[in-house]
Amino acid sequence: MVNTLCIALHHILVHIKMPVFNLLQVTTASPVLSKKLQESMMSGEWLTDEHISAAQRLLKNQFSHVGGLQSPLLAETNGFESVPSSGVQIHYCKHHWVTSSSIGEHVVVYDSKNVRRKLHDSLTVQLALIYRSAISHCKKGPALQIHIPSVMQQDGANDCGLFAIAFALHAALGDKVEELEFDQCAMRKHVLECLLNDCFMPFPHRLRVSTKTAAIQEVPLYCTCLLPASYDNLVQCSMCHKWFHMKCVGFTQEHNDWMCIHCRHIDSVPA
Repeated sequence: MVNTLCIALHHILVHIKMPVFNLLQVTTASPVLSKKLQESMMSGEWLTDEHISAAQRLLKNQFSHVGGLQSPLLAETNGFESVPSSGVQIHYCKHHWVTSSSIGEHVVVYDSKNVRRKLHDSLTVQLALIYRSAISHCKKGPALQIHIPSVMQQDGANDCGLFAIAFALHAALGDKVEELEFDQCAMRKHVLECLLNDCFMPFPHRLRVSTKTAAIQEVPLYCTCLLPASYDNLVQCSMCHKWFHMKCVGFTQEHNDWMCIHCRHIDSVPA
């Protein structure tokens, strides 16, 4: 039954010339949630990394051409791999789930509980690790530009994971996520059914008019690692005046007039 629906939707998308996704590329090894995780999802609890990881694995199965969709636990070790082109990722950030995407012209963050549309420091580090190919190099130095559109905001505190999954799916589909208004009451049942049926279908939604333009945040990047200032404390080279993360260069408070390795090399060359 599920495969029949997937095939039917596949043909419809082709007919109306919408982006076609790999509904048929689903393996029998797709993740199934344990009974305990199913019950916690339907009881209204906050989604855990196990729920999110299961959803991302299935999304990766369907959208094999889309990069990212890595384990959110990689945020703990800054272990995210760079996405070479188009990618989607669900992030954990201070007991909250958000989604990013580089499908299209910009790196975009979709956040269902961020009216001010400001990025948390821990999220900027994750974004800089994943979207290396989007880093720009200008006179002020390297930076990552992030677009934060005005998307549907959730009611309550526990549904950010559901919205993050919905944002990820519809971003992978090529939809304008900011123009979608989801049926929040139907989201838990929809996610669970999709996971159990090994096939993500579009979330129940209607179109909304987004009157606000996307907020844009420039994230300056430093050091040889090209990560934000929030990654670690910074120290400035006394010769070139560039900034470096202390743990990247092995800086200790014993240094007074500190120079980076490049400037130390120049300084040591006989005139």
